[in-house]
Amino acid sequence: MSGEHKATDRILSLIKKHGKITFKTFMETALFAGESGYYTSQTTKNLARDYYTSPNTHPIFGSLIAVQLEQIWRDMDCITPFHIIEVGAGSGSLGKDILSYSSALSAGFRNAIEYISIDVNPRGPSSENVHTIRALGLPLRNVVGCILSNELIDSFPVHRFAIQNGIIQEIYVTLDGNGELTEILDSPSTRLIEDRIASLNIILPEGFRGEVCTSLETWTKNISESLEKGFILTIDYGKSANELYSDTRNEGTLRSFYRHTQVNNPYFMPGEQDITADVDFTSLISLGEYHSIKSVGITTQREFLYNLGFQKHLNALNHMGLRQRDLDSNRMAMLDLVKPGEMGDFKVLAQLKGMSFSPILTGF
Repeated sequence: MSGEHKATDRILSLIKKHGKITFKTFMETALFAGESGYYTSQTTKNLARDYYTSPNTHPIFGSLIAVQLEQIWRDMDCITPFHIIEVGAGSGSLGKDILSYSSALSAGFRNAIEYISIDVNPRGPSSENVHTIRALGLPLRNVVGCILSNELIDSFPVHRFAIQNGIIQEIYVTLDGNGELTEILDSPSTRLIEDRIASLNIILPEGFRGEVCTSLETWTKNISESLEKGFILTIDYGKSANELYSDTRNEGTLRSFYRHTQVNNPYFMPGEQDITADVDFTSLISLGEYHSIKSVGITTQREFLYNLGFQKHLNALNHMGLRQRDLDSNRMAMLDLVKPGEMGDFKVLAQLKGMSFSPILTGF
């Protein structure tokens, strides 16, 4: 039976049992349920991803992150071991690129690194350089170093809501008269939705639709319990709350991708397509502060990479003796990482915990 049918069967069973389910439950089931979810399915784990991530675009991405990590290591008095915990590591390509380029940096930094790759469905085995853990979340404690994630939080399941008659109503998933998935509005399933909107001091217009990721609370608490001392680097597609909950996005930011095509129908082939929503960086920062995690910088991926030496590496292509075809393909792939309106607009957030001072990080 295909991943689609398994995920669909699980969703239908939940609806038949409860009458309706929250969109968060739908999304969680479609992405992570057993072996039938998009990220957990054994039948789809080796297929090409439905969107291109920065590590898959060009290894310079991991190389420049390694440069930032070396500075963090120095700011932490060259501590050994220096943990790099990558959550949502997927194929492990980012870790490979970071470790590969770290060999070109100081020997002390490379020797201090203890790289741990965590994913709900890891696609790379543990090796001499990388220890792989299969897990959803962050099961480690007493981490000293840096917790790193790239395009992870935008996959966290979200509640969806709509403003009807001036009040917040939650969007639920149920079945219509023909047995097809459909949406209905009802009272919110949790106070966290209303509390989040209230905390942002934003007035939403009639008919507005949006998302609230209540998993951010769990995530920041998990990081705080895991990280004893060090930094958190979060790279993801998202915006401030004022941008997310604005008239220009009155239909929300939910997107779905199937075979590199944006489908924008989350109910199409559950378990076979990716579903994401923009990260609310305002709430992520605020919740971090509540859990003793201090924000020390936020910028775009474009500015982050340029600050770390992107232009120097781009110029160096001309002196590497590459064939014109290889030169052009490398240049195009590198420029994709900083392209406005696409990967270049990703946000990079730096936070810290347990440090007595706030260093100025090169990337910011």
